[in-house]
Amino acid sequence: MKNILAIIALFVTGFLFAQTPMNLKGRETSIMSFKTADGKYVTLAMDKDKTYIVYRIGTKDKVEFEFPKDKTESLMKFKYAYFLRGGGAENEGMDINHLYFEDEQNKYVLFDTYYASTDSHRIGVTITSIANPDDVKNIKGVLKTEQGNLTEFRTNKMISVTEEY
Repeated sequence: MKNILAIIALFVTGFLFAQTPMNLKGRETSIMSFKTADGKYVTLAMDKDKTYIVYRIGTKDKVEFEFPKDKTESLMKFKYAYFLRGGGAENEGMDINHLYFEDEQNKYVLFDTYYASTDSHRIGVTITSIANPDDVKNIKGVLKTEQGNLTEFRTNKMISVTEEY
């Protein structure tokens, strides 16, 4: 009986750790996270006092990119846009959510979209060069690894909500 309980405990512990968002630091909680098609981890996090938001991408062991480096006034560095049309496939229903930010070189869009007409749900990040807008990199997220979402920004007034999407 002890062996069975030990096996169950190992299984449950492994499952819980597999579901933990990567790249959280200190007193942060995850707003949205997912694994990318190339095995990296994307995390949008907020400190528990809700004084800053930070975006990170990297491996389990290393953060490769973080925005912003300086968390002071980070809430002003992000913008959120969404479009929601209900009614299912008959009404071309959709739920489009974009979180934007820019650094000196690129514009980043963290997205979570659903289209009822095709029953398609996509997550990922689009990176567009500011100097050359034709230079676009799309990072595809693995949907089954998604935790959280961006919809909280519709009503929580933490960051600016815009019409652009």
